[in-house]
Amino acid sequence: MKRVCLLLLLGYTVASGALAAPPPSPPPPPTGASNLAPRPAPLPVLPPAPVVPAPGLPAGPAVAEQQIRTALASQPNDARLWNNLGVVLRRQGKLPEAVTAYQKAVRLNGRYADAYSNMAVALSSLRRYKEALQAIQQALRLDRSNIVYRLNLATIYEGLGRDAEAAIEYQRYLQASTDSAAVYARLARLQGRLGRSEQMLVSWQKAVDSEPDSGEYRLAYGRALANANQPFAAITQLEAAVRLKAIDAGGYLLLGTLYNAQEQSDAAAAALREATRLDPGSARAHNDLGVALSKLGLNEEAVTALERAVSLAPDYAEAWSNLGVVQRRQGKMQEAEAAYKRALALNDRLPQFHNNLGVLYLETSREKEAVSQFKEALERTPDYWEARRNMALASAVWVI
Repeated sequence: MKRVCLLLLLGYTVASGALAAPPPSPPPPPTGASNLAPRPAPLPVLPPAPVVPAPGLPAGPAVAEQQIRTALASQPNDARLWNNLGVVLRRQGKLPEAVTAYQKAVRLNGRYADAYSNMAVALSSLRRYKEALQAIQQALRLDRSNIVYRLNLATIYEGLGRDAEAAIEYQRYLQASTDSAAVYARLARLQGRLGRSEQMLVSWQKAVDSEPDSGEYRLAYGRALANANQPFAAITQLEAAVRLKAIDAGGYLLLGTLYNAQEQSDAAAAALREATRLDPGSARAHNDLGVALSKLGLNEEAVTALERAVSLAPDYAEAWSNLGVVQRRQGKMQEAEAAYKRALALNDRLPQFHNNLGVLYLETSREKEAVSQFKEALERTPDYWEARRNMALASAVWVI
């Protein structure tokens, strides 16, 4: 009996199957009279920045606006009223009017630090970051001990693309305040963009420690750990995200990838089924599901998944090769040969594709063609021992 070594291309090893990271969204405005929206993915809100409310200020912003305007009619030089008018205007999304109100407040009282900070928040929401920076710097000149102003400064630096300075300000805020999971999460994302992987992982750990029931943080931390080649720790965080019902299709795909790498095929198949359910148009998820199912010996289901992958992405060379592997196992040699050749037509640089086709030729008594394919594989990767062993076997049979 001919003994051959066959390498099944796993989805997680294929560069072309890697998920592309979404482009970063614009940074959010800093925190002021309302809550902080984090960047780039939504995070729990941060504490509001301090404002000075007028006595008896109603909760509803529309009602409050009317009452403040009435008060201003008789007290037009009250800086606190102008600041509070800015607050309620901003809460209603009336940002240009809010800026005007804050400007009036600081003209009346040039030492009104809260009004400068609130103005910076509104300007940042309008993406007028240079003006926002001037306003928050003035607030800090007036009150350097206010840690929320530091937080606002950090988010404005993000808006200006000054990430290193933003990271410093986030760290200053965290040193002076109680632990804030949302700020640690923002710092972690910022450190990731700056390429500070070790610091990023520390920040994600602190975010999770501060808010252990945040599935969103667990998911993000799991992804960061996977990128740092810490698969077991990544699986722990991703499984926690599953329990907290915070995982998405990409998270299930990553979890399935990690399970596949650990030869946990049952768990991989379960995770990848969820990935394909949540994102039925993902060729990568269907390919990786086919790999997991094939490891479980569920070849019919594996073929279905792989055929779905190549129907979604006809240029997905790795999925074509994987389809050929499973079809060959089923004894469907013609279909397998066609799939292998399709993979090679799309990408003839991967030695595994040549090895797989060589195995099929060897099993169908085409030793000469098999030797040719094994040589092609070894030209691309000289230390590819499976192909070298297979070529030795094919050469011996061919000579005989």
